[in-house]
Amino acid sequence: MKLNLINTPRGFLVPESDVDYDNKTKLRIGETYSVEIKLIRNPEFHRLYFQMLRTAWEFLPESIRDVRFHGNQNAFRKCIEIAAGYYEEFYSLSMRQWIQGPKSIAFERLDETEFHELYNGVRSVLDKILTKYISVEEFETHFLRF
Repeated sequence: MKLNLINTPRGFLVPESDVDYDNKTKLRIGETYSVEIKLIRNPEFHRLYFQMLRTAWEFLPESIRDVRFHGNQNAFRKCIEIAAGYYEEFYSLSMRQWIQGPKSIAFERLDETEFHELYNGVRSVLDKILTKYISVEEFETHFLRF
């Protein structure tokens, strides 16, 4: 069972939502439970990250999107994450060499600090790529609108 809790000024951890409260009521009074505390990511920042990538995709010339990424926006995202240094290496049997693949960015896998590092690295890569087509300020104006 997973619970999202909020730390109150009085030092109590209370359920964040009705679902969390319902799950907490399933715990037996007097039992001891082991809990791992992890700060969850800000969902708004998560959405902003993907909006930034969608906006960057839209500003790439169609010829680059088609040739380099086969028109696949997810392939673009993965390529940018690897360029930002967010990857792990693994051996490809078909290519018979070590290659880089992006690490998982699943919401529950990265904490807020790790996600900020990913965001800043990706933003830096996008700024370098897009300056050929649009100013950094114009790009930022477009993706922050949403």
